[in-house]
Amino acid sequence: QLSVSPSNNPPNNPPNNPSDDPRNLLDTARRLREEAAQAESSLPPRPPILSDSSSSSSSSSSQSSNSPNSILILGSNGRLGSLVTRTILRTFPFPTPTFNVIAGVHDYKRSNTLSYEVGAEDGKGTIGPAWSEEREAKFEYTNDMRSYNLSRLSLREVELLSPLEVEVLVRSVDCVIYCATDYNGSKPRSLSSLDLGLLFRAARNPTKGRVEVEGIRNVLEAIAKKKKMAGGTAKGGKVKYNEFVLVSVAEGSMDEFTTPLGDFLKLKKEGEGIVKEFPSINSAVVRMGKYDDNFVPEGMDLKVGPWSDSDKWRKLREMQGKRRRINRRDAAEAVKEAICKEE
Repeated sequence: QLSVSPSNNPPNNPPNNPSDDPRNLLDTARRLREEAAQAESSLPPRPPILSDSSSSSSSSSSQSSNSPNSILILGSNGRLGSLVTRTILRTFPFPTPTFNVIAGVHDYKRSNTLSYEVGAEDGKGTIGPAWSEEREAKFEYTNDMRSYNLSRLSLREVELLSPLEVEVLVRSVDCVIYCATDYNGSKPRSLSSLDLGLLFRAARNPTKGRVEVEGIRNVLEAIAKKKKMAGGTAKGGKVKYNEFVLVSVAEGSMDEFTTPLGDFLKLKKEGEGIVKEFPSINSAVVRMGKYDDNFVPEGMDLKVGPWSDSDKWRKLREMQGKRRRINRRDAAEAVKEAICKEE
């Protein structure tokens, strides 16, 4: 026979503890709220996050109006676009700590050129021998890579011939650099790079558009729409940098050749003409000479002239009997300088 001795505290009830009394808990919570209110009242007033008055704008906002805080580079996996991305990441003066660069690519899995040029492959790799128990390959970033600013770079896939995709991507940036092209020299990129995605696009819908023409229009229309929604400019105020930079071909730098979509130089001219249709957008067209990385050294003085002097440059070439050439690294530097160049 089992006997149970009585207990002062039933098993289902907690022991009598003054700190567990609900009235004591309420008093403690009330005291803590009063202390928090006193501590908050002793703090300096918090500055407003947004200000309707232009006179109360901070120095950082005025500085960002002189320089873009977010740059989108289209065609960043190309031979020039990858160097432009590298140059901006390493030498562009960052206006704010949140400065970022977006690399627009057609297929991020095939961004080998961009990965190499920006230095994403410069880390230290180790792999154990076959007979070792530690045979896993490891890749580590080194201190030398800190100056590459890779943490400010992000990749985004975009179809330039899709107005919706372009609009969504452009909506979050201040400046767009257009290095994209359908051609690698005189060959279509879908053939020269063996890109199955580009081949499929060309075979499925050959009349969908041209990157040199419709792609440019899609970007400019997206920028114009964003400016209209912001009240005239991308930031709601006057900006002193170029919101769109187009990389084109200089007069007489290469011979004309016929493509399935039209003559190449005429396509470039048509793309430049589209830029003129959007006078509300601060823009620059950078006409490059023929790229030559083998016989043209890096760091040479660049001959720069305004857009209106095309005839003068063409006559100069005819008199000298040679074409203008430029190293791609110098070309990338010229594109970077065009961002904040007013004329």
